[in-house]
Amino acid sequence: MRDAPRPRPPFPPAVVRVREAAARLGVRPAVVRRWIQTGRLAGFRVPAGHYRVLVTALAARLDARATHDEPRHDEVARGDAGQPRRVARTGSTAATD
Repeated sequence: MRDAPRPRPPFPPAVVRVREAAARLGVRPAVVRRWIQTGRLAGFRVPAGHYRVLVTALAARLDARATHDEPRHDEVARGDAGQPRRVARTGSTAATD
C-alpha cells in the first residue's frame, strides 16, 4: 500500500521587490527596508539577503495613505503633514551693527 499523498505547501505569498514597493509608496528603498526591519511593513528576507514586501501589506499601506490615516514620507520630511514646519532660532551669534 502506498502512503497517502503529501499535501502540497500553499502557494508562496505574492511579493514585490523593495525598489518597486518604494516607488509605489513614494519613498526611498532604504525607508522600505527600515520599515520591514522595524515591523511597520510586512516583508521578509530571502536567503540571498534581499528583502521582499508582501503585496497585501503594500496594498494596505497604500489604502491607509489614501484615506489620510498616514502621511507620505516625503510630506513628513517637508513638513506638509498637517502642520507647517517652523524653525525657531534662539541665541543668534550674528553680529549686528
